[in-house]
Amino acid sequence: MKSKILIIITVLFFLVINLSYFWEPTVGLAAIPVTILLIILFFALVIVWLVTLNKIIKEQYENKIRIVATIVLAVVLLLVLLFPGGMIDFSKYENNVLIASREGSANCTDTYKFRADMSFSLTSICFAIEKTNGTYAISGDTIMLYYKNGNEESKVSKAIVNYNNKTTNDLGELMLYKNINDTVPIPLTITKYALK
Repeated sequence: MKSKILIIITVLFFLVINLSYFWEPTVGLAAIPVTILLIILFFALVIVWLVTLNKIIKEQYENKIRIVATIVLAVVLLLVLLFPGGMIDFSKYENNVLIASREGSANCTDTYKFRADMSFSLTSICFAIEKTNGTYAISGDTIMLYYKNGNEESKVSKAIVNYNNKTTNDLGELMLYKNINDTVPIPLTITKYALK
């Protein structure tokens, strides 16, 4: 019975780690405690694996369910160790035409992802993960950003694309203005550019 519960806990732990792309933006400030809890759970599962391995050896490999539970646990722990962010990078399947990001103080990052359907998302990581969505419109090299708060549009800003210099390998910068009247832009490095 304990071995079946261990298998269920192990599979749930594996799913939580591998589906973090979907749940991380929704936890907000709870991201730090949840991450700490997952790290503690990982080390607790390592200790459980060592204990069950010891029991298997003492029982001379007679308890088949315990053997299966130990193998499942070993595989999950190894996969989580090799792929701590999950085995599948779900962000690769987004239809992004422009990605720009910047790193601020304390390794805080802002990443803008513009999709072909004229929507965008802003992911801010700084002691928590916050995600903001909106829509955008392009006029020349200017992008108008319409941020959404729930179902209502709450903020408008703009960004200007500074195209790359042909002599360098960089893709250019996205000069972000916090609002329409702002005169001092925040530069973001463009990491993907496929706008038409």
